Amino acid sequence: MCTRLTLLLTAGAVLHAAAAAAATTTDEAAALLTYPLIAVEPANGVDTFVQLVNDDIAPVDVKCFLEDQTLQCLGAGSRCLDDSDCPSGDPCAVPVAEVVEFDLTLTARQPISWQALDGRATLPLPGNSGSIPAVPALPFRGVLRCMAVEAGVPADRNVLRGAATFERYDGSQSLLDRSRHNAVGNRAIPGASNGDTELVLGGPTAEYEGCGNAVLSDFLFDHTREPVRGDEIFNTLVAVPCVGTLWDSVPLPGSTIIQFLVYNEFEQSFSTSRPVHGQLVQQFSTMDTNNPQRSIFSAGVSGTPGGRFRATSFNAGVIAFAIEQHRDVVTDTRASAAFDLATQGERAEADVLTAGEPPICPSAPRATCKTAPRASLSWIDKADDEGDRFMWRFTGGEATSASDLGQPQTATDYAICVYHGDTPTRLATLQVPAGSSTWSTPKDGLRYSDNTAVRDGVRTIQIKPRGNRTRLIARGRGPSLPDIDLSALTAPVLIQLNNDAGACWQSTFTGSEIVASDAREFHAKGGD
Repeated sequence: MCTRLTLLLTAGAVLHAAAAAAATTTDEAAALLTYPLIAVEPANGVDTFVQLVNDDIAPVDVKCFLEDQTLQCLGAGSRCLDDSDCPSGDPCAVPVAEVVEFDLTLTARQPISWQALDGRATLPLPGNSGSIPAVPALPFRGVLRCMAVEAGVPADRNVLRGAATFERYDGSQSLLDRSRHNAVGNRAIPGASNGDTELVLGGPTAEYEGCGNAVLSDFLFDHTREPVRGDEIFNTLVAVPCVGTLWDSVPLPGSTIIQFLVYNEFEQSFSTSRPVHGQLVQQFSTMDTNNPQRSIFSAGVSGTPGGRFRATSFNAGVIAFAIEQHRDVVTDTRASAAFDLATQGERAEADVLTAGEPPICPSAPRATCKTAPRASLSWIDKADDEGDRFMWRFTGGEATSASDLGQPQTATDYAICVYHGDTPTRLATLQVPAGSSTWSTPKDGLRYSDNTAVRDGVRTIQIKPRGNRTRLIARGRGPSLPDIDLSALTAPVLIQLNNDAGACWQSTFTGSEIVASDAREFHAKGGD
């Protein structure tokens, strides 16, 4: 196996980029770990050896999500890694997009390891609980994310470290090729978590330190010949977005676009871009063309053996590492070395990773809710919490069907969600769970009534569909209402009634529609 630093030094004067420190870490303990690539291909002798360590003097509970990013053949439906795995003319293009969730407990200072092919049905120590599943199907290519939890919710304990080692065994020549890289950690901000399943990475309301604004590295261009042995060099980039929904029922892989700036040793620059949907595992010189010899990542195009690249992500941050592979041009045997990439800066925007069932009040408002031409909102926050009051009226709104209402008497949760500002920030959540006898369905409508107002202060929710129109009213009162700083409300103010059947109703109040706003009272009247 080769060492990348030695190769860079022997290749000539390679440019070195000075990277500013960013929030993600590969050498410190963190609360959220990402392993960007878990690969298992028995037909090619490939497996991944995963390591996870509790760095603390106390036990820790860990929740992990194994994301299956393997593709399927468009017509045949069989699993594939590229078009050559499919019947002639059938593209390898359909994502599997499944998530396997598992939990375990690690004792103080405990390391644990497993082969991704087999998992661990039982854990080694008496203080352990849980198990580690094998990959769900073969071949497998995916992402593993693990986070520290307490009582099943995210915990701000920066105690996890990890690494992954890729093993490829060539039985015909009895050769084992291994390459290792550290898992990438996002450190939790103490006291910032609100306990829901939305992990906010960076941004103004961060719960975890954010992802880097860019990743960069010195590298040897593809098709460069190593000067000592004459091996041909190839590089592979592995990148995953810092966003996505990791819920085993409805996983939604994150997406972003990466823009590459590539420099040779003479500071000549080249550029290209590449979308990332869920996961990118791509040889550098096939990133921008089907002809690797004509790629901007190829030594023949760059004109120098070494250079550097900077990859900036848009829409969402990325976590990435690279693998450098040397091919013996005589025997065609290969040796690999994985290396972590430097990160630069930190994204100003938040990246949201939903680790479990999405909350009814997400960090940003739901889109395409039903609106109404007339609406009003009042919130009174007295020094004596018994005098707190809340009321929202929504009149003449868009049509509501029976399926929109769900079945709150048995299964459908509801919540009132309040946001404010040009970039909407969640300010309050008033949640009413399903299964309560306080729900009823009068005349094809829906009503929640609880004079005790113990559920986040909610006393009444009433939805009345009338033909193509809907009337909605929600009231709350008393000490169970959330205490919010009404003077901090910034226009526009947006309120939604959401349920986990997928329906929502919404009113938005602009600055001109806000009648009164101070520390104790907020009143607005408008529509839509």
